[in-house]
Amino acid sequence: MAAKRKSRPDVVESTTASGCTCPDCTGPQDPGELLETIFESASALAAEEDPLRVELLVVGFAQFQQFVPGADEVLVGSVIPAAEARADESALASLALIAQARQGKAGAAAAAATDRLVEAGMTKPAWAEPAEPVMAGDYRRLVDTDGEFAVFFGAFSLAGRRHAAVVEVDLVPCGHVVGIAFSDVSELDELVADCMTEFAAEGSQLREEKLDPAEFRWHLETVLATTADHDDDEQSVEELLAGEGVPYPVSTAVLRSRLEALPEHGKELASHGDHCHDGQTSLAEVIAGLPRASALGGALRAATDNRERAVKLPPKRKKADGPAPIYQLKASLRNAKPPIWRRLEVPADLRLSELHELIQLAFGWEDSHLHVFETPYGDFGIRDPDLGFRSERPVTLEQVVGAKDRIRYRYDFGDNWELDILVEKLLDRDADVRYPRCTGGRRAAPPDDCGGIWGYAELVEVLGDPEHPDHEDMLGWLGLDSADQFDPKAFDAAAVTKAFRKMRG
Repeated sequence: MAAKRKSRPDVVESTTASGCTCPDCTGPQDPGELLETIFESASALAAEEDPLRVELLVVGFAQFQQFVPGADEVLVGSVIPAAEARADESALASLALIAQARQGKAGAAAAAATDRLVEAGMTKPAWAEPAEPVMAGDYRRLVDTDGEFAVFFGAFSLAGRRHAAVVEVDLVPCGHVVGIAFSDVSELDELVADCMTEFAAEGSQLREEKLDPAEFRWHLETVLATTADHDDDEQSVEELLAGEGVPYPVSTAVLRSRLEALPEHGKELASHGDHCHDGQTSLAEVIAGLPRASALGGALRAATDNRERAVKLPPKRKKADGPAPIYQLKASLRNAKPPIWRRLEVPADLRLSELHELIQLAFGWEDSHLHVFETPYGDFGIRDPDLGFRSERPVTLEQVVGAKDRIRYRYDFGDNWELDILVEKLLDRDADVRYPRCTGGRRAAPPDDCGGIWGYAELVEVLGDPEHPDHEDMLGWLGLDSADQFDPKAFDAAAVTKAFRKMRG
């Protein structure tokens, strides 16, 4: 699901030779530059009538300022006096922005300067007046029948304007927020309908549930807590600057303010186990690298961004169709010389999410990065509307590829491992064989994070030369005592099949 794309709130930015704009790289900011940046942000707000957009910018400004070294001293000593002396509409809006966004001496100084300009005859922006309390509205939840993801919709009123919060949640393995967006409440019914249509196109069914306000608050506070537990202990400036749209930390802060306006639920938040951290990329890493929260889901995104929908998936196999045949697959690592490949036998109705796990085992990878299956019917992975990835969990292999056809699997978009997966032939099931199994292959696969296919070639070269200056460092990085422990020519199909058995229990 997606809410309409909104522009990212302006934040204080300066540039370095490397292109990084974070304060850790740029150092203390020149007060004059900071003042002009605040003027630019505030002038855009001077005539803003939507209280939600104002709130998002104020929260974003406040969160970013915590990373500006000595922000209070710069604001109180230079920026606020200069704004008061300038005494125009942008200056007054700037002071009001600082007063709302900052606590402590900077906020107090900005508020006092704002009052003095108002007493002198200037008019404070409408959004700077005391806000009316947030009012509650309609609350719903859509859950897929497999219990793998959910979308929450909540309507709120602020200063006479009604809006909807849209929160997408991945329920596997333990429930964390994928993204947050805000939309006009008039679009709420359309959002729900489009979401159900989009999921149906992916082969999933959704059920709609009405929630009372307290129950809605409990569900979302639970998933926000889980997400925070997966996240780093401290928010990074990169999270605020990454991508387009409203940054996730800003959306989270605004959403929490909405939840606080709802009745207390009186229940403990649901907890989750430490297993959630095993082999999982942290949500902070994902958020820091991707545009989040401004567009959730393919349905509304297709409408607002004018993107074509993927070709509709063929229907899944029915019980009346009988058991699925066995696909003999050959997964070949692109650009590998000498060739690196694996031959697998798997049921044709294997889910793509299960095939992903088999590939990780077959190539000895750690499932510590994003992945995607690129097919004629669209791209499938962990559902991510901003990347255009539909959920792989409901989709079976035979829905996206047939005999003699191929699809592509990409893993780790930094190292960019690409596998061509060819369906070599269809086999009859053998009652004496336990599927899936690995029946062949060639050469060891590159380890995670070695720098892509060219980095792996260098790794093999360094390990093969005891006199190479990086030889010992490479052994240490791989956790090896000797280069003899890594043979790039080695491959054991039986060991892979054994790993399959262990995975499937």
